[in-house]
Amino acid sequence: MQFIITDDEKKVNEIDECPIDYNKIPDTDIVDQIIGQLCKISEKESTIINLRGHSEETDISFVVNSIADCYEEEDKIFNIDTIYLLVDNLSDAVIDKLTVNLHKPILQTVNHLFGDRGDPLKERFEEFNSQLRGTKFKDYLITLIDEKGYEKYSEVYKTAGISKYTFSKILNFSKDHKPSKDTVAALTIGLKLSLEDAQKFYHCAGYHLGTEDLVDKVIRFFISESLYDIDEVNYCLYYYKHPILGEKPRDSVKFEID
Repeated sequence: MQFIITDDEKKVNEIDECPIDYNKIPDTDIVDQIIGQLCKISEKESTIINLRGHSEETDISFVVNSIADCYEEEDKIFNIDTIYLLVDNLSDAVIDKLTVNLHKPILQTVNHLFGDRGDPLKERFEEFNSQLRGTKFKDYLITLIDEKGYEKYSEVYKTAGISKYTFSKILNFSKDHKPSKDTVAALTIGLKLSLEDAQKFYHCAGYHLGTEDLVDKVIRFFISESLYDIDEVNYCLYYYKHPILGEKPRDSVKFEID
């Protein structure tokens, strides 16, 4: 189904079909009236909707979107190929603009409590959001490194199998860098975290250590086994045909599936 906008009355009058006059349909239940008339001529190849006097963009959008929505939701209850929209005498530029915006939704102005001028609801959301953010991932990572007694950062990122560059991005970028979930998983193993600390570690990065994702299951299992070896973790992932953690293969590591 296509819509064609035209102000050439002579052209559309040559179409031997049943026109729908928007002006003569009562304001109440206008969509139902239009749809009802379209259903009556559902086997026609084309028809005309007279929008003379209602040629504003919002009027055209209202008619087009209402028909299109009903056409989709009601499983094509009419089979009209082409609907001509007859508008007032307009310039080609205006008609072109209306055609471009034909299927754009009507924008409505609504009253709201949330705004950009210090509205109480916005202020309460900012406070709510700051509470949710909690500890920054970078800060918690540094805290864990200190608590674990690592003297060099390389002891962490090498054990996790991630690059120095990635680790530096987390610690040194001016804006908080959000690591990938796989990087968080690798660091969880590198830091030898308990399940409780791992959950908080994931949370600080904006993730959740769940029970559905394969990597999450593997990380949980190796934590429960107190086995913090990234190569063992990767072997397990490799065995189940899942991409391994870390960013570059270590020359001494080669997985062979029995």
